[in-house]
Parts: sequence; C-alpha cells; structure tokens
Amino acid sequence: MIVIDTETGGLDPGVHSILSLGACVYPQAPGGPTFEMFVREDPMMVTAGALDVNDIDLRRAAEKPVDVWDRFVSWVRNVEGSTGVILGGHNTPFDIGFLRRLARLAKGSVDGIFSHRYVDTMTVARFFVLSGDLPSGHSCSLASLCATYSVVRTGEHTALGDALATRDLLTEMIAWQRMET
Repeated sequence: MIVIDTETGGLDPGVHSILSLGACVYPQAPGGPTFEMFVREDPMMVTAGALDVNDIDLRRAAEKPVDVWDRFVSWVRNVEGSTGVILGGHNTPFDIGFLRRLARLAKGSVDGIFSHRYVDTMTVARFFVLSGDLPSGHSCSLASLCATYSVVRTGEHTALGDALATRDLLTEMIAWQRMET
C-alpha cells in the first residue's frame, strides 16, 4: 500500500491546484522509500486560506519539473508493482481527487495503476468513535489522532510529513485495536 498526502491550493480539485504530493510505503520501517515533489501548474489556482495552512512558497513550486505524474507512477511501480496498488491516507478521498487532477493534467489516469479500494484513517477513527473505542466527540483530525496515539509528527502540513505521520498513525491504530481484542 502507498500512503499519500497532498498539499493543495484549495478544497476543490476541479478548480484549485495541487501544490505538492508526498508518499511512503506501508508497512515500512522509518527510512524506507519515500516520494515528495512540488507540482507546477500554469496558472496556479490557490486561495489565501490554503496557503496560510500549508505555508508553501509558490516560487518553489514554479521551479520544479512538470512531469511529477510520470515520476510518481514510476516510483509507485518501482516500490509496489504495476497494477491494483491500494492507496491509503488521512481523508483519502480528498487526496485521491487531487491525484486524479495531477493525472488529468499529465494526460494520464489513476485507472489501471491504483485499486478502487483505499484505506482512510479518518474513517477508521470515526468508526472508533461510533463503537466507543474513542470518546464521543473526539476530533478525527490528523493532529488530534497523532496526539491520541502518540505519533510524533515532523513536517506538519507538508505532503511527505503528513504521509509519514498517517502511515505511523495507521500502524498504531492497528496495534491498539489488536491489544483491545
């Protein structure tokens, strides 16, 4: 499984730019293969609110190569295989929407490379709240869950930093659930 995260110029992949893409392999010990690149779109469609959250300097993205999709697909095939790769993340449908945008801009497609199935730590956490394994009203944000499961975050609100935190969160959630049963 490949755990992904995107930093974006807004909330709508039909309108807003993808600014960076980060990925790591699950399960994998720290120090395993990772991927992170800034994305250059012309023009960059961003909101001030999104830039306040991810603090990306658009000049850095403008200096990066435009073949991010091809490089990402090559990385995925190298570490995971060529078809049916499962994606994971935190609020994974959001990131998949922007991954589809990146593929479309490169005249590519996620179909045939990635499975239609995915793992989402936010959905798992919401299930834990409903089942009583987490307190009612517990925040299912990545920051809150990392604090709950003692996951150390580095590079908060960077694509790779959040992908690594999500991978470690998933590891801890699974280990915690095994201890409960």
